[in-house]
Amino acid sequence: MDSTVKHKEPIFWTSTQPNYSDKDRVRYTMVDGKRIREKVPQRGHVGEYDNYTYAPGVRYVTVLRHDGHIINSVLTNGAGHTDHTGPYGQYIRMKHRGLGWFGMGECPCALVAAQTISRDTLVCEANRDAQPCAPGSYNAKSPCPHAIAERDARRKQHVEAMTEKEHAFKTKDDKLIELLTEHVVKKPEAAPAKKRE
Repeated sequence: MDSTVKHKEPIFWTSTQPNYSDKDRVRYTMVDGKRIREKVPQRGHVGEYDNYTYAPGVRYVTVLRHDGHIINSVLTNGAGHTDHTGPYGQYIRMKHRGLGWFGMGECPCALVAAQTISRDTLVCEANRDAQPCAPGSYNAKSPCPHAIAERDARRKQHVEAMTEKEHAFKTKDDKLIELLTEHVVKKPEAAPAKKRE
């Protein structure tokens, strides 16, 4: 690579060919024997159109949200922007901490002890007063028990909230149809067999 190419600004090269950029936006993994298609934020390229590599830098971090979903949270304004420590990246990191979002490779109890996130953002009651896990005993591939408990508690709380919200939006007709369907579907109790004489 010559020096003129080396010092060019990162860019996201694409094409009019269908699915040309899929390798930059989609990742396939196997989870419990099933092929999962995961969308990932695209990253910038350096080099020429026909011979490029990924731009250096951090484009996104993977975090556990308040609703229990694990997402790729973008820290830069665009694929070609490589400075994740700029104002936008700082704002997003502050948002993560304010909402209690954290990576699965982190111990939420350790984050509370370090005053990085608030104790009140933890949904799992047991985590609020638990001792942090020993450093180095967990990572993103092998999360600590506190992170797993927090993920499960957040998911459960989210499902309950959505079920309640869904019920609140149902009309009287929907509720009546539900009751009638429930009544019709119920199997009648079997009558005791008559004795033959």
